[in-house]
Amino acid sequence: MIDEIAKAGSGIKGPSAYQIGNEYLDEEFEELEKYLGDIYDKFSTFGCTLMCDGWSTRTKHPIINFMVYCDRHMIYHSSVDCTNIKKTAEYIFKLMDEVVEVVGEKNVVQVVTDSESSMKAAGQLLMKKRKNLFWSPCAAHCIDLMLEDIGKMDNVKETIAQGKKITSFIYNSDKVVNLMKTYTKRRELLRPDEWAEFNNTTKRKAEAIKVAELILSEKFWKKVRNVCAIMEPLVKVLKTIDQDNKPTLPIIYEAMDRAKMAIQKSVKSWKTIWEVIDNRWYNQLHRDLHAAGNLKYYIQFKYVIYIFIYLFSNFVILLYLAYFLNPILQYSGTCEFNLDEVRRGLRTSLQSWSQI
Repeated sequence: MIDEIAKAGSGIKGPSAYQIGNEYLDEEFEELEKYLGDIYDKFSTFGCTLMCDGWSTRTKHPIINFMVYCDRHMIYHSSVDCTNIKKTAEYIFKLMDEVVEVVGEKNVVQVVTDSESSMKAAGQLLMKKRKNLFWSPCAAHCIDLMLEDIGKMDNVKETIAQGKKITSFIYNSDKVVNLMKTYTKRRELLRPDEWAEFNNTTKRKAEAIKVAELILSEKFWKKVRNVCAIMEPLVKVLKTIDQDNKPTLPIIYEAMDRAKMAIQKSVKSWKTIWEVIDNRWYNQLHRDLHAAGNLKYYIQFKYVIYIFIYLFSNFVILLYLAYFLNPILQYSGTCEFNLDEVRRGLRTSLQSWSQI
């Protein structure tokens, strides 16, 4: 805006307070209404995801926000102030149910919340009443918990603690920081704010010796490589799904499979890591909707799909239908889905939507 004003040169007259607060505000309101209307019109074609997010304001007021995601667009729906209200499963379910009613049950593919117990219970109550939609935990939150669980394992925990010791020591000395940047091409190291500072000179000398021993230790770097091999595939999944520019529901299943296979190929103790991942995946994150793929986004073809399944229900082609519903995976040539899971997930999803 400032650049455009500068281009106009001197003598330009700015809008009055009245114009900003009335005329231009009305124009912006009309433009926003049209923008939202265009998105609402897509609900019946593409379906939408309803997101329920609890948080606290700076003044410690608990708030529950409701957002709607449809066709790569995220819009705000409503907020509820929960001050002095116990956030039970029944209360959250009531709020969710009211929003679903406003948006339209036939338009809602899934409701996404975090994995907190009351949210999870509320989601189950909602699915019991609204049989055509699904409740899903937040995938990003669940993967965060996977990483946290892995970080608690003894060998990983020890390596992370040693890495923190090195980083903490470096950032408590300008001279060491400058030396580090000459080798990292001025890139910073990530570091939480809560790491302790070393102000005592004697203590710093002792720490310097320990840090030097760590940095020069091949055993330490071997453990670092092992931790990276465990964490990086999951972080890649987290980066992939934690975005708004494209739907991530169709790729969660495949992304998690790829992450697990990457860990298996590069980590000797992969079975232990898989157990930690599967504990969160099967008990919290995995849903039949993930296995079915991007079905709701192709709902305009639902009648063709129903006929197709009816005619070929006893053939293995049914098992691959989930691939075809996600073009990215269909043409990749590298899919390694568990076919039983895909079949079960696909059938569950179709049974749900056949009642719409």
